[in-house]
Amino acid sequence: MAGGVRSALHRFPGFEALIETRCGADEEFRLLCEDLADAEAALARLEELNSPEAGDQIEEYRLLVDSLAAEVRVAIGMCQVLPLRKRLSK
Repeated sequence: MAGGVRSALHRFPGFEALIETRCGADEEFRLLCEDLADAEAALARLEELNSPEAGDQIEEYRLLVDSLAAEVRVAIGMCQVLPLRKRLSK
């Protein structure tokens, strides 16, 4: 399982099947998940530095991670289609 898929699965539990299916069928979604994983990894490395000089970069990466996670959330939401019940004639 690629890092992007793992990252999305970790962040959005309960949507495993949808995420895996979408990553397999949609390159754009898969790349979005990979971008999220890369940004999370970069943020983790910066936080490990524990350096005052990294403060601005840490904040930028936090915002980037939040933004990418929001994009993934929207993409997941767009995939969720609820079947409409047919109205029965009276």
